[in-house]
Amino acid sequence: MLIANLSATDVLADINDLPERGGIASARWPFDFLTPIDSGLLTQDECDSLRPRVYEKLARGAPDDEYDVPDDAPPVRFVKVHDAYTLNAKGEPLLAGAHGAAGAVVIVRDPRDVAPSLANHKGIDIDHAIDFMRDARAGLCTAPDRQPNQLRQCWLSG
Repeated sequence: MLIANLSATDVLADINDLPERGGIASARWPFDFLTPIDSGLLTQDECDSLRPRVYEKLARGAPDDEYDVPDDAPPVRFVKVHDAYTLNAKGEPLLAGAHGAAGAVVIVRDPRDVAPSLANHKGIDIDHAIDFMRDARAGLCTAPDRQPNQLRQCWLSG
């Protein structure tokens, strides 16, 4: 919302009608489209080994779906990321570091706001959400026994 409203020209962005351009870094569709490998056939570690290449391609203006064309891309592309700055098994920055982005805007939420939001998102109570946030292995879509709708997002602990 903050980024959308900073770039708004005359009408503030509606939280229920945000533009999808850029999306979230963990989306499976750009990965599947640009590799072209069905991410559902790979392990999380295998996906992580290829993710830097996907972000490098996107940073160079590669289309991330059949409706996007590089000439149509804005000069600055904002992408939501939940991942901590981590390295894959090859020692590469998961999000491709400087090859994947010219810069970053880091928005940090107050943990007292994150805990109830996370509890609601995961369908757990606030105490379990707080315990989850303290876990160095915590993240989204991290279950090893199934492929959720997004790629794994590791948080680490603070």
